[in-house]
Parts: sequence; C-alpha cells; structure tokens
Amino acid sequence: MSTRQTPSDKPAFDRDLEAKLLGRFQEARLAYEKAAMDLAFFYSRSGEQKRAIEILAKTEELNQMERAEELHIKVKDYLEKVDGEDNVHTLKALEDLSSRLKQRIEFQHDNFDRDTLRLMKEIHPRKVAETGEEPILQLIADAKTKAGELYGFEEARSLGLMAVLMFAFGHRCDNDPLLPWISRTLSQTGQVDEAETVAKDLERRAVIWLDAVLRNAKEVI
Repeated sequence: MSTRQTPSDKPAFDRDLEAKLLGRFQEARLAYEKAAMDLAFFYSRSGEQKRAIEILAKTEELNQMERAEELHIKVKDYLEKVDGEDNVHTLKALEDLSSRLKQRIEFQHDNFDRDTLRLMKEIHPRKVAETGEEPILQLIADAKTKAGELYGFEEARSLGLMAVLMFAFGHRCDNDPLLPWISRTLSQTGQVDEAETVAKDLERRAVIWLDAVLRNAKEVI
C-alpha cells in the first residue's frame, strides 16, 4: 500500500511554509516587473538614463530590492513633476506641439541647437527643467545625427522634426513598438527619391496621432 502523502496530508507547518514561499515569490516577481518597467521608463526618456545608472551602481549601499524601490520612487517623482495629475502638463505640451506643427515651425541651420532648445522650453518647460539643458542639447545633437545618417534628412525643418519627436516620445521613438507609425514612415526613406518627402509625411502623421491622443484624453475626462 502506498504511503505517499497527499497535499492535504502534509503537516500544517509545511503548508504554511509553502504559502509563505509562494507569497515571497509573488512579491519578488512583482518587484522585478516593476523594476523592469521603471528601467524602460528611464531609458525611453532622454537625459534620464544617467539617473538610472547612478541608482543601479549603488551595489554597496543598497540591495537589489532597495535599488528597485529607489528607481520606482524616482519615476513617480518625475511623473508628478513633469506630467502632473492626469497628465495635465504633458497633454498641454502635446496640444502646443500639435498647434505649432500645423503652423509650420520654422527651423534654421544657424543657431539650430539653441533655437530648438528654446522651442522645447516653450512647449514643455517642466520637462526641460527636470531633465536639464545639457541632456536636452545632447538629444538635439543625437537627433541631427540620426536624422541625417540613418534617414537622409538635410533640411533644418526635417532635423527639427526629429528632435521634437525624440523630445516628446523618447530617444528611441523611431524604434518604439508603441509608436509603429514612426518606424513605418521612416522605413520609406529607402524607397523614395527624396528623403524630405518622408519627413513631410512623418510630420503629417505626427499631427494626426497627436490630435487623436488629445481627442481621446478629452473624452476620458
């Protein structure tokens, strides 16, 4: 006759231990998922990568769970300062960006970096203040390089468009699966004679997407 114990036959302390271990496992899994989301947040936003690296480097001061919690606190603090309650500040910035794109923002190669920085301050001053001017200037430089070398853009307006999209949607917005219209539009650069035609199409699609987001936000409110 088999003497194997069924789960219900196990001593109570074994079942209690299993429940505690399962609870700890669930806590660790949720903490990992939260940390992964927080890291994704930092690395999608220009200028925030340095903060994430600084926190992750505190291996002697903080254990893994403590570093994950500090990352989460930083993300929460950033969102409160930059986005505001119910994303009020960011929605206002997106509305301003949409309006300016419709009015055809003028960019010039002369003083391009400083003029673009000033535009970003006007569109989303809280984001620039929280991120800092130097990281934003680096984003603008990266945008010019990416726009020129990867997509063949040359006109100041096209370079400026890439910069404001990266500022609004993240450093890697051209490969963001949540914004497929950007990568899909940019993929046309190898299929048309004029890269600037693609830039114009990208700007048109940006306005359509912004207006849809703003319209949906108003319906929710």
